[in-house]
Amino acid sequence: MIYSKGHGRMPLTTNVEARVNCSARTFRYFDTGAPAITPGAERLAALTALGQAMSDPANFPGVADSDVAPIFTYFGQFIDHDISAGTDSNPPGATPGTPLPRDVLERDVVNLNTGMLDLDSLYGDVIVCCESDAMLATAMRHPTLPGKMLVAKPTPVPNDGPPQILPVPADGAGDLVRLDRHIDGILSEDKLRQLTDPALLDMFFFLKPDGTPDRPNLHRALIGDARNDENLFVAQFHLAMLRLHNRVVDACDDRAVIAAGDQALFEWAKTRVRWIYQWLIVNTFLPAVCNADTLAQIIEDGGAFYAKFVARTGGAPADRLPLPMEFSAAAFRFGHSMVRQNYDWNEFFDDADFSLLFAFTGGVANPMFGVTDKRLPSNWVADYTRMAINPGAAPNRAAQAIDTNLSAILAALPLKANDDPARPPRNLAVLNLIKGDTLNLPSAQAVAATISAMTGRAIPMMDADQIAAGPVGHAIAGTPLAHETPLWFYVLREAEAAGGLRLGPLGTTIVAGTLLGLVTHDPASYWHQPGSDGGRWRPADMPKVSGLAIASLPDMLRAAKVL
Repeated sequence: MIYSKGHGRMPLTTNVEARVNCSARTFRYFDTGAPAITPGAERLAALTALGQAMSDPANFPGVADSDVAPIFTYFGQFIDHDISAGTDSNPPGATPGTPLPRDVLERDVVNLNTGMLDLDSLYGDVIVCCESDAMLATAMRHPTLPGKMLVAKPTPVPNDGPPQILPVPADGAGDLVRLDRHIDGILSEDKLRQLTDPALLDMFFFLKPDGTPDRPNLHRALIGDARNDENLFVAQFHLAMLRLHNRVVDACDDRAVIAAGDQALFEWAKTRVRWIYQWLIVNTFLPAVCNADTLAQIIEDGGAFYAKFVARTGGAPADRLPLPMEFSAAAFRFGHSMVRQNYDWNEFFDDADFSLLFAFTGGVANPMFGVTDKRLPSNWVADYTRMAINPGAAPNRAAQAIDTNLSAILAALPLKANDDPARPPRNLAVLNLIKGDTLNLPSAQAVAATISAMTGRAIPMMDADQIAAGPVGHAIAGTPLAHETPLWFYVLREAEAAGGLRLGPLGTTIVAGTLLGLVTHDPASYWHQPGSDGGRWRPADMPKVSGLAIASLPDMLRAAKVL
């Protein structure tokens, strides 16, 4: 969902040929025959100018805030990493901004994830034929309590007085497990140097200019999807989900499961964590970001939008679900606009520049403030009382509005550990706009027409004048973009035109229709389990976790004991 695209790492295995059933892990268009945009130098120049305008503070005299907590931005990123990987790099034979045929792109742009809301990013289930499966899977599990996932304590930061340590979590386990914990054991340097997959070498080592391993990156998190350690916010959310799993294990009251042993207990907890996660997406995430009337209709339809998409695109196997290219490469990237430049992170850093949230992740590992240990400094643990509760009027405690304004940090994405220092800064808005053309996404106007025909409901659309009436309209007026509008930009502009608090009708239809469809199309999801919510399961139907019946995102964080 956010700036990870092209800026993070793939899941632990990136060798497509080594994966099981890769042909089923594909992206599909709503309609491969939808009218294509008109490519050319004029359009490419207009896309570049528009992206630069979206990142220019001169066009936005003030930052507009949403009314939701910042955690929803990164919950969205976590969801994105769970369901998709593959629209980041250019497909074979592609020239940026020049579209390839859609049938070729459907064949060559492969989703390296299952497409399902199954938390393979948390549990590493996407790893299928990796040369280091066993080592990595073992490294992620608790050594003496195998039903649980392994978490770690950060490094206490000395101060003039007592060390700067946040009071939550009380047990001190506020960091992901990193390579330094295992470098002398199961993931020894000798074993890691025997890896042949370039992506794995890139993950575990700082590389020499020729691409060969230099020294181990001891700060690298050992998690199911390394992209979840690309910034500290999503890393801390991933940690909260790991901790939730462990607390669900503690809550198990099924004697037969407990008697069956650690693996049975692990699977029992894993199933319920997945259900909680799916329930939170439908009942907290979507209402926080979507137009209420459109969302209510989509939920009432019970996943019909996605079912029609699947039927139109050839069906889906039992253990894989297709994703609309228009969702993954455009509409679900709306969260880019919600990224703040500054956050009220915790009591030690109440005006933290977002660039600092890249400083303590496995992709950078640059010691700061005199901290030389490769684990997270204890004064950088997230304080969710500031970032997950209704923000009110407190400064830096709300996600930025959904609009056409991208924070300055996204105009010059930070260098990662193995980036070429001479590489020019990357502007995320420009990258997104050009990527849409490279992937031959239809214009917003064409996508709306396709969806209207597919669902039998007309989607209200802005005209060219309304599109060009916004803060960056000067970069659109008189260009091809006014009538063949990039879908990603249109989704942001229609939200902005309505106040920036929620997605508009087209954005909501694509985002909510897809995510709800992934839930309803999965027979193992919470949606199909019996329970007390009109006959459907809800978290209150399972044993209380940390004494709580989870009914909100803050409840989940409390159950994980990070709030």
